[in-house]
Amino acid sequence: MDKHLEGYYKEIYSLIVCEGKQKKAFINELKSAVSEYRELNPACTIDDIKAVFGTPEEIAFSFIENGNLTKVKRQINIKKVIIAAVITALLIWFAFAVISFIDVHLEAHGTLTEGILIINTLTEVTP
Repeated sequence: MDKHLEGYYKEIYSLIVCEGKQKKAFINELKSAVSEYRELNPACTIDDIKAVFGTPEEIAFSFIENGNLTKVKRQINIKKVIIAAVITALLIWFAFAVISFIDVHLEAHGTLTEGILIINTLTEVTP
């Protein structure tokens, strides 16, 4: 029976979408309630527990329905903002690295200074 219950709790844990602390607290409350039920009904089976408390899917749906959806949405939005900020920072760093590489490459091959010298000599000759 304990093996079936552990699988039951693991499935519920995997279906609930929230931070780990909330999941653990919720599962601990559920374990406590199931334990009390088992004390009152020692001959109960996993099917009896699912009938009384619900299937993992029903419990996860109920968890979201009972007001935790706003917390979930907030966490998802925070994660999106953090991911967007990290991607933006990486893109800026990459652009800076490419520009620096191009600048170093052109300096090493003298292309920048040659271009400036050619322009200076053309402007000095034409007046």
